[in-house]
Amino acid sequence: MTQASGQASECLKAIRLIKRTRGIFGLPKVTIEADFPCRLTREDEYFYETEADYVFFLAHPVLKDALVVRIIVDLPSDVAISDIRSELCSVPFSTEEAHEERLFFEVDLGGFVGKTRSLNVHSTISEPGITLRIEHNNRTRVAPHYRNVPWPETEIAASIHYAFAAREILRHSGASAELSRERRGHFLILVFETSNPDHPDFPPHWHLIHRLPEFVGSIAPHIYLDAEGANTFNHAFVDGRPGKGTEYRLGEWCRFVTAAGDEAAAIAITADGGYSLAFPNGQQYRVSPYQASQGVGVFLHDTRLLQVKCHDDTDVGMLTVDLVSNDQMQLRETICFDTATGMVTARTMQNR
Repeated sequence: MTQASGQASECLKAIRLIKRTRGIFGLPKVTIEADFPCRLTREDEYFYETEADYVFFLAHPVLKDALVVRIIVDLPSDVAISDIRSELCSVPFSTEEAHEERLFFEVDLGGFVGKTRSLNVHSTISEPGITLRIEHNNRTRVAPHYRNVPWPETEIAASIHYAFAAREILRHSGASAELSRERRGHFLILVFETSNPDHPDFPPHWHLIHRLPEFVGSIAPHIYLDAEGANTFNHAFVDGRPGKGTEYRLGEWCRFVTAAGDEAAAIAITADGGYSLAFPNGQQYRVSPYQASQGVGVFLHDTRLLQVKCHDDTDVGMLTVDLVSNDQMQLRETICFDTATGMVTARTMQNR
C-alpha cells in the first residue's frame, strides 16, 4: 500500500490511455463515479500527459471483489485513443456518436493491493537461478520525476549492458545453477524505469540481488551510474527490513549470504567504473565500464571471455544482445516484446 497526497493507507492504481498519434495536446477532463471511497488524484505527479499517453491515478483503500469505478474521459478534440491499460490488461471503452472525444469505461478495483503495474513496460526472462527484468524506457512516455533532468540515454544503455554481463557471469561460473539446484534462492537482475511516479527509480541505477527463498533478508544492491554510464557506488538495501542498508564505495565488497550463512557471491565496483563479481570457489570476474561503441567486456581473472553489445529499440519492441567470444564467434539473442506492456512475444538465438 502507498501513502499518497496526505492520505494514509491508500492504494494508488494507475490508468493509462495510449494515444493513437503521439504529441502534446493538453490534459483531458476525467470524471469518476463509484459507490465506495475512491478519488482521482489531481497532483501533477499523478495526473499528467506524455507524448505517448495520458496517465492518471485512482486513490482508494484496499477493497474486496467486484467493486467497479465508472470513468468518463473528455479528450481534447484532436486526440484519439488506441488503447486503455489497467494493470497490464486492455480495458474496453465506448464513445457517443455525437461526442467521439468522450470515452466511457469501467475498472474493477476489487482485490488490488501493492504497487500499480499499469505503467510497467517490462520484459522478464528466466532460467534456473536467474531472473532478469529489463525495463524498456522511452522518452515519449517519461514520468514527471524524470522530465526536469537530461534524458538518461547513456545510463539506460549502460544498465542493460551491465545486467546482461552479470547474467553471462552467473551462467559461466555455475553459481546461479547451484543456487537453484540447492533451493537457496536465485539472482534477480533489474535495470531502472523512467515512466512510473509510484516507483521513482531515481537517479539511474541497476540491481543485482541475491533473492532468498523467503524474501526477507535478501541483499539488494542498487548500483548507481554517472552520466557516462560508469558505476559509482552501491547502496545495498535489505529486503523486508525498511531503512536497513549499507553503502559501498569503490573497491568495497558487498557479500551475498544465504539463509544458512554461507557466502554465495560478492560484488564490488572497480576504479574504472566497471564492476567485479567473485565466488567462493576463487573465481573472480570483471566487467569493463560501458562504452557506446563497444558495449562491455567480461573477463575471468585477466582473461577476456566475451564482449556484450545490446540494443533496445523500444519504438518497435526489439532488444538484441550480441555475445562475441575471443574467437569472434557471435551469438545474437533477439527478444521481441509488446511496446505497450513489455510482454515477451518471441525470443530467438542465432549464431552469426
